[in-house]
Amino acid sequence: MAHTEKLQRLNGRGLLYFVAAFTFILRVCSASSLYAQQLPDSDWMAYLGVEDTEPKEFLVSTVSLFGPSEFVQRVKPKGTVDLDGRAYRKSVLLHDSGPLANQIVELFIRVSAEGLYERKKDGSESLLAPRPLVVGQTWLDGTDQHKFEGIEDFETFKATVPECLKITVTKQDTSLSGRTQQVTVTKYYERGKGMIYKNVSGEIPVTRILSQYASKAGPKATTP
Repeated sequence: MAHTEKLQRLNGRGLLYFVAAFTFILRVCSASSLYAQQLPDSDWMAYLGVEDTEPKEFLVSTVSLFGPSEFVQRVKPKGTVDLDGRAYRKSVLLHDSGPLANQIVELFIRVSAEGLYERKKDGSESLLAPRPLVVGQTWLDGTDQHKFEGIEDFETFKATVPECLKITVTKQDTSLSGRTQQVTVTKYYERGKGMIYKNVSGEIPVTRILSQYASKAGPKATTP
């Protein structure tokens, strides 16, 4: 009887040791997996922290109530400025036609140890991407939910841009009819170039793509 009880105690301890060891292995594997999916800081800077020194041109396409339209957007870097004690990279956005033609739109971006920020007109900031960044990570900017989808190829008609960083944003917006609609924003960043593509869904969809990857719509065929 005593011998049987001793065996039971030993078996019970063995089971506890096995459970403890298995739990430890799971934690180690989980930590390793998380680390493997975290974007190295050098890559974070190459995708999100790149500083433009030369102008870029984007083709912007939209479909409004009056039909489809396209215009060229030129982004011109203007160096670094100090606003409220913070250093921002300033750019001006110029448009050859469309609703923003003949207007100068200013853009202020800040890169810090905490992430990538855009300054709003009221002086507050939007968190475009935290630093560090982990695949599948989500974060809120007000009520807008952002998600780092991972690294994947960006397909265009002209070329395949390999290993781009993809971020999506889900937010609520008000349509022209006054209805609340869910809008999805999809953004791709190329290593060494920054953002090359942005698409906004919704009642009036808008696409913004780096001109070298864009396929500009030709004139419509006319019936003789």
